[in-house]
Amino acid sequence: MRDLRDVLRSALAAVLLVVTTGAVTAQGDAEHRLQPLETVTVNVGKWDSVEEQYTGWPDLGGEYRIGSGGRLALPMTGEIEAAGMTTTELSNEIAGRLASRMGLSGQVEASVSILEFRPVYVVGGVQQPGAYPYTPGLSALQAIGLAGGMRSSGTTFLRSERSALSTMGEYRVLELSLLRQLATVARLQAELNDAEQIDTPEEVANAPMGDELMRREREIMEAREASLESSLSQLDEIENLLEERITRLEEQLKLRARQLELAQEELESASQLVERGLSVESRRNSLERLVADQEVRRLELETAKLNAEQSLSEVGRDRADLINERRRELVESIRNTRSDVEETRVKMQTQASLYAESLQYGDGFVQMDGTAAPVLTVTRETAEGSEQIDVDRTSTLHPGDVLEVTLPGPSGVSMPAATLPSDVTAPDSGSSSLPANPGRIGPLESGLSMRGPDSAATQ
Repeated sequence: MRDLRDVLRSALAAVLLVVTTGAVTAQGDAEHRLQPLETVTVNVGKWDSVEEQYTGWPDLGGEYRIGSGGRLALPMTGEIEAAGMTTTELSNEIAGRLASRMGLSGQVEASVSILEFRPVYVVGGVQQPGAYPYTPGLSALQAIGLAGGMRSSGTTFLRSERSALSTMGEYRVLELSLLRQLATVARLQAELNDAEQIDTPEEVANAPMGDELMRREREIMEAREASLESSLSQLDEIENLLEERITRLEEQLKLRARQLELAQEELESASQLVERGLSVESRRNSLERLVADQEVRRLELETAKLNAEQSLSEVGRDRADLINERRRELVESIRNTRSDVEETRVKMQTQASLYAESLQYGDGFVQMDGTAAPVLTVTRETAEGSEQIDVDRTSTLHPGDVLEVTLPGPSGVSMPAATLPSDVTAPDSGSSSLPANPGRIGPLESGLSMRGPDSAATQ
C-alpha cells in the first residue's frame, strides 16, 4: 500500500510540475524568470495520504499580478519576492510557506503558470507606437504588425508632434493607473474597517471603466474574506477538539484519582495484616506495585492534559497572529498604494506640461524621400542592466523588450525615434492631428482631459 501511495504522490508531483511550467515550456521559454507586472495563475491543494486523493483549495489560489517592485502578495503566505524566480521556484516557495503556516509539512502542493507576460513596446517609425501583449515566440516583424506597420517612408511626423502623441498616450496610461490605484485604496480601506461594501471614490464613479474596476476589487475582497473565514473556521474546529479532549482528560483524572485512593486504602489494610501475621508479604508487594502503576498513569494523564492546554493556547495565539498580520498587511498596502497615487498624479502633471511644450514646435509634416531599410534596435533589461541589441525582422522578442524602429532620412541619416517609458500602453488609434494651442492644455480631441495632480482626470 505504501508503494502505491509513493507512486501516486510522484505522479501528482509530475502533473503539477507540468502545469507549473507548461505555459512557459510549451511556448519555448522554459527558463523564463518572472518579472514585475506579469500576471500568474496559482493553484494550491493538499495530498491526503489517508484518503489517497488530492483536494484543491481554490480560496488560496487564483490570478495574481506581480507588483512593480517584484513582489507577489498571496493569502496566508504574505509577500514573496517573485521577480527573478521561475514558476517552479515560486511554486515551491508558496507550498513551503503554506505547509509551514498550516503545519502540513510535505502535504501542500502548489502550481504556478504565467497568464500574462509583460508587454513589449514598439516605438519609432510605426503607425501606432505603444505597448502590446507579449506572446512567446513573438518576432520583431510581428510586433511591428501589431503596431500597424511602419510609416510610409515618404511622410513622417516632426519630432515635436511625435512627442505630443507619445505624451498623450503616457497620460492616458497614467490616468487609468490612477483610477485602478484609487479603487484599490477603497477596497483596502473597506477590508481594514470590516465593511461589507466598498465606497466607490467619486473619480472612479465618474470614469467609463469605474464599474468594471470596482467589480474587480469587490471580487478580490470577497476572495480574501472567504480565505480569512476559512482559516478562522479551521482554527475554531481545532480549538473545539482540544477543549473536548481536555474535558475528557479531566474526567479520566478524577477516575484515576479514585482508583489510586482505593488502591492505597487496600495497601494500608494489607500492610496491617502482614504485620500481625495474618497475610503474606507477596500480597502487600502486589498492592504496592498496583499503587505505583496508578500513580504513573495519573501522571501520564496530567501530562496529556498539559499538552492539550498548551496546544489550545497556541491556537488562540495563531488566531490573534492571523488577524494582526492581516491588519498589518492592509495598513502597509494602503500606505504604499496612496504613495503610488500621489506619484501618479505628479507624473500626470509632468506629462501635461510636456504635452503643451511639444506643441510649441513644428506645424505638421515633413516630406521624406529615403528608401533605405529601417533600423531595428531592441532595448532589453538584464541582470546587469539595460542592453541594446541590433536585430532583424525574424528576431524573437522577450517580455518587456522595447523595439525601436528607426526610419532612415533622405541622405541616409536616420531620424531619431522617441522612446517610451517602461510603463506606457498603446494609445488609441485615430487621427494624428493634435490641438494647435501650444500655450494652454485643453481637452484632447479624443475626449481626454489633461488635469493636474490636485484633480483627477476622467476619460
